[in-house]
Amino acid sequence: HDHCRLGEHGTAGIDAGMFGAFIVRKAGDPRPDRKPYVLVMKDLSFNLEVAPDTPVLRANQGERVEFVVIGHGNLFHTFHIHGHRWVDNRTGIPASPTDQTAVIDNKTVGPADSFGFQVVAGEGVGPGAWMYHCHVQGHSDAGMTGIFLVRDATGAVPTEARRTLRAFRRSHADHLEIPPELRKYAPVEHGSHSS
Repeated sequence: HDHCRLGEHGTAGIDAGMFGAFIVRKAGDPRPDRKPYVLVMKDLSFNLEVAPDTPVLRANQGERVEFVVIGHGNLFHTFHIHGHRWVDNRTGIPASPTDQTAVIDNKTVGPADSFGFQVVAGEGVGPGAWMYHCHVQGHSDAGMTGIFLVRDATGAVPTEARRTLRAFRRSHADHLEIPPELRKYAPVEHGSHSS
C-alpha cells in the first residue's frame, strides 16, 4: 500500500485505492487457473466498496482459485466464504493426503494483516452464488459482503445462482444497517445508506 501520497501521514492514497498484493510463490507451488482475487478489508468495505457494489468473484466449478485477503484501516475483521474451506497454511491446500493442518473457513484479519489461500471452486458443494463477508455481524450488515459466483464447468450460471445474485443486489440496495458506532467507518460515497 501507498505511504507517499496524500494526507498528513501519506496514507490517504489507501482511501483512493492505491493498494494491491504482491504474490511470491515457491518453485512447485500450485498455480491458480485464473488471476488471483485480492480483497482488501478496509473499514466497512471490500476494495473500498460496500454491497451491492462489492466485487463479484467468478470461477467455473473445478477451477483452482486463489484469494489474497488484506486488512487496512483501524478495524479488526473476520473473513468467511460460504461453501468453501481452506487449509491454514501458506497455500490453503493440504501438503499431502495425510496433512493434519487445520482446515478453516473463517480467519481473523487485523490492520496490516494479510493471508492467501486457494480453493477448488464448488468442490463438494457445486456451483452457486456463495457469499463472502466479514463475520463481525455489524460489519456484514453494513455491507461488508459480496458474492463468489461459481458457474458450472461449462461456464453457465445456474438458474438458482442467478436468483440468489438478484436477491443479494436487491436486499443490499434497499437498506444497509450501519450501527451508529460504526458510521464513521462507512465509505463516504455510501453515507446516504446510513440509517
